[in-house]
Amino acid sequence: MFTYLVVAAVLPTLIMGSYPIVQCPGGLPSPIQFEIEGCDSSPCSVQRGAVIPFRATIIANENTPSLTLEIEIYAFGNANPWPVPPALANVCNHLEGRGCPVSAGEQVVHASSIPVIVDFGGGVPVTLRSRIYNASGSVMSCSVINARVY
Repeated sequence: MFTYLVVAAVLPTLIMGSYPIVQCPGGLPSPIQFEIEGCDSSPCSVQRGAVIPFRATIIANENTPSLTLEIEIYAFGNANPWPVPPALANVCNHLEGRGCPVSAGEQVVHASSIPVIVDFGGGVPVTLRSRIYNASGSVMSCSVINARVY
């Protein structure tokens, strides 16, 4: 079986490492800061079953009443969309200290975590690409996380 990642919202916790920003293909907007607990370089080393909290500081590219998260997982040369549960897909529920609407130019922090549940290990390289869409369907932020699963 391939990879199963379950994304669950949590409050930011303990020590975060400042992860280097990796530009998404096509020049999509990136977060201005990205922090992953226990990871300050690429690729992150992650253990099966671990829960990886992260915080992405992003700037709104337009006024929007809603924000939606989509995730793609790349492993073994395959790209697979991951169906984000509706409660987690609603990024407004996971903005630190606030919700939506968001105004153009406003800085917000998206705080969530990714429990890593996979059928493989041994240092397999995986890329997680997450996109946050505004209500008009434009990408407000795109994040790329390179990891090795152990």
